[in-house]
Amino acid sequence: MAADRDTKLKIVAAGVLAPSADNSQPWKFSLSDRGVLIGADPARIGMFFDSALAATQMSLGAVCENMLLEAGRLNLGAQLRPLPAEPGQTLPTYALDLTDDPADRDPLADHIPARMTHRGLYRRRAMPDREALAAIAAALPDPLGCRLDWATGKDARQGLQRAVYLADLVRFTHPTIHRDFHDKLRFGHQAAATRDGLDAATLGIERLLLPILRLLRPWPLAKTLNGVGLKHIMAWRGGWLPMASAPALGVLTARADVGYFDMGRALERVWLAATRAGLAFQPLGALPLLLVRATRMGGEGLSGEHRHLLEQADQAWRQAVPHLPRGEQLVMIFRTGHAMALAPHSQRRPQASFLA
Repeated sequence: MAADRDTKLKIVAAGVLAPSADNSQPWKFSLSDRGVLIGADPARIGMFFDSALAATQMSLGAVCENMLLEAGRLNLGAQLRPLPAEPGQTLPTYALDLTDDPADRDPLADHIPARMTHRGLYRRRAMPDREALAAIAAALPDPLGCRLDWATGKDARQGLQRAVYLADLVRFTHPTIHRDFHDKLRFGHQAAATRDGLDAATLGIERLLLPILRLLRPWPLAKTLNGVGLKHIMAWRGGWLPMASAPALGVLTARADVGYFDMGRALERVWLAATRAGLAFQPLGALPLLLVRATRMGGEGLSGEHRHLLEQADQAWRQAVPHLPRGEQLVMIFRTGHAMALAPHSQRRPQASFLA
C-alpha cells in the first residue's frame, strides 16, 4: 500500500486549500485502497456564476493539482484519472491513485498553504522583476493547452480594465448575482461560524464601506441606487481601481479544445508561481464565467443589455492580447504585484465535513 490514512488526509488537506467561486468549497472526498476519490458536492453548486458548472469544474481542477503537488512533496507517485459517471451524476469523479514510485518534486507544492486571493490595493510602481514574471509563465506545462500573456502597454492595460469594468456592470445590476453574492457574504462571527463563503474581511475594501454593503442586501434598494449611478461606483471600486493599482496584469487563455478542469489546474499553477515569487494575486473571475453563460448557454438568464455589455467586454479583452490564436478561450484575467497591506486568508471548513 503506497500511503496510509494519515498521508491520504494530508493530501486531502492540500486539496481543500484550492480556490473556489465565492469560497463555496464545493468538494467531497473519500479515501480508497489506492488513494483518494475527488468529486463535487451537489449541495454546494449551482450559483448563477457557475455557468455550465464551469466554476465548479475549474475548482476541481485546482483541487486535483494541489493534491498531485502534495503527493510529490510526500515522495509519492500519483496518477489522476476520471471515473465513469454514475446515473444522474452531473460532474465526473476523479481518482488519485498513489504509488511508491515518486515523481519529480515540484517546488510549487511548498506554497500551497500561502496561496490566497489578495483583493486590496497594490503598489503600482513596484513592478515585479522580469525573472518573476517569466517564472509565472513557465509554470504552465504544455499538455494543459494554456498560455499566459502580460498586458505590457497602456492600451492593453486599459482594454483589460474596460473588459472587467463592463462585466462588473453586469455583476452589480443582475438580481440573481446580487442575491448569490449576499447569500455568500459573511460578517464577523458568522464567518468564523460557517468557515465558508466570502468573509467581508477578505474583500479588500475600506472599513467604512462594510456597513454600506450590509445595507445594500435588499435588491429593490440596490436597484434604485443603481439607477442613480451606484453601479458605476461599484464597478470602479470593485475592478477598475484595483487593476489600476496593480503593476502587472495578466491574461490566461486556453485552446478551444481545453476543458474547464484543465483550465483550473493551469490557473492554480500560475497562482502558486506568483505566490512563490512573493507576489499578491487576484483573479477577476466575473468576465470569464459570464462569457460561458453568454456563449455556451445562449445567454440564458441575461437581459439584452447584459448580453450587449458582455459582447463589448469580449471584444475589449481580445483586442488587448496581441497575436491571440484563433478560437482561444478566456480562462482568467488577473492582477499581481506587491500588496500595500497584509490581508487575511479565506477560511476552510473542518476536514471532516469534506469526507464521505
